[in-house]
Amino acid sequence: MNTKPDKISINEPTNSQQTIEPLEKSTNAVVGNLQKSTVYDKEIPNLINEFVFQAISKNEKLWRLTKKGPSYDRFFANAVVSAKDTVRAALAVLPQGNWPTLDECIPPGSILNDIDVMFYKGTNFPRELPFFNTLHFISALLLQNGTLIKFQEKTEALPIYPDLWTVALAESGSGKTATQNVISGIMGNCVKMFPDPGSAAKFLELLAEHNGAFWARDEFGEFLKKLGHGPWEDGKDYLLRTYDHSNIESTTKKDGKTFVNDAKLTVFGSTVPAKFREKLSLDSLTDGFAQRLTYVFAPPSGRKRPPVPTFPGKAAITEKWADQRNKLQLHSVYRVDEVAWNAYVEAFDMIMERSGSESIPESFSGRLVTLAFKYATIMHVLLGKTDDVLHADDMVYAARIVALNLRDLRKLLDMYEVTQFGDLANKAKEKVIENAKKKIKTDARTIQQGVRGIDNVVQAWQMLEYLADDPDCAPHLDMTIPRSLKGKYAFAEKKS
Repeated sequence: MNTKPDKISINEPTNSQQTIEPLEKSTNAVVGNLQKSTVYDKEIPNLINEFVFQAISKNEKLWRLTKKGPSYDRFFANAVVSAKDTVRAALAVLPQGNWPTLDECIPPGSILNDIDVMFYKGTNFPRELPFFNTLHFISALLLQNGTLIKFQEKTEALPIYPDLWTVALAESGSGKTATQNVISGIMGNCVKMFPDPGSAAKFLELLAEHNGAFWARDEFGEFLKKLGHGPWEDGKDYLLRTYDHSNIESTTKKDGKTFVNDAKLTVFGSTVPAKFREKLSLDSLTDGFAQRLTYVFAPPSGRKRPPVPTFPGKAAITEKWADQRNKLQLHSVYRVDEVAWNAYVEAFDMIMERSGSESIPESFSGRLVTLAFKYATIMHVLLGKTDDVLHADDMVYAARIVALNLRDLRKLLDMYEVTQFGDLANKAKEKVIENAKKKIKTDARTIQQGVRGIDNVVQAWQMLEYLADDPDCAPHLDMTIPRSLKGKYAFAEKKS
């Protein structure tokens, strides 16, 4: 959804003062109860310590400042236990068949919120464009810092880079270039940009000079179509190696040897949705490279188009970011401790379960879920945190963004009807189980007549063949070949 409730401008006063009076009343009530009680004076310190613990334990940024000692150990143990509960609450909409909203992915008071408000007030650009552009700028900032995300040894997971490879599907005139330019200006042009190459050889040459840069590419669908052909014959191989952070070496008579050590980029492409399927075939979509991309739909916002796009508060946001960046402590390593790991595991289970219910192939969704660590690191920076450990709330925001990515992936697969067979298979299986309870075996004709979407006997037989490999269905199938198909499917008679 691109509708948005009224939000507080960065130039307007906050309502933090409004929280003081309820807090004072609550404190006075506790003190009054203690004074009336028969609690011995020696118990008061314990009660105060418990009161302080309950107040501070809810703020991870605050309790982590203790760093070590008995108090920290108690805070940490409490956070590990509550991390999964926090994620379950944050993703509660998934089991209900809904998705998180973009608003739920934007931390209040953050620079991300300020940018969102600015674009919302002054343009009719899709909100997804400034949101994901900002994430990619921070991703590139971390890449150029040499940042890695590392896990606890017991997880046996390899370190990963905070790179993002995203394709935004947005209509012409959505403000893709303007959005990128405005955010680049706010960021103070602190991110090294990757020049647009015209061939695979030029790509490699530029990568050697701009390793770790931010590559923003329009007409990305057209670019994907070129991969493997002509000047881009080696392009897919180079991109796969860049995605996997491999070393790339090439030798030509003209340019000699080109070598890139530990290749890496953050990529944000954009393309028009209606033309995307023309540029990228189903085979290409499901191959190794296209499955590595994250797809984001940025539909028209529905807001009235202004005479001229404006960016209210841009100077104040730029100043705020400059101040925040001066205080940033970018680390070479961000650690995933037990708190963030527990949050991730819960998010992983919920997202993968929803992915299964949406008939999304694990080859797509499995890669999507691991983006949570990258998004969490980016959120950690955007929230102005200075420690080198990812927090549970970082992972909560990250998990919501991954859920949005999953929603958009389903939309993309629907464009290609990739999930249609999976939906029909589920309906056909339900029919088989329903008949089995009546002690009736299901044949091709029953499937054709009883499952909407299976339109002819060939499709019905193919579905029966598919269900024959399912142990829940196999004993309840009548594999007699329909008369009209005899001879064409003789090989299947062995299953009868």
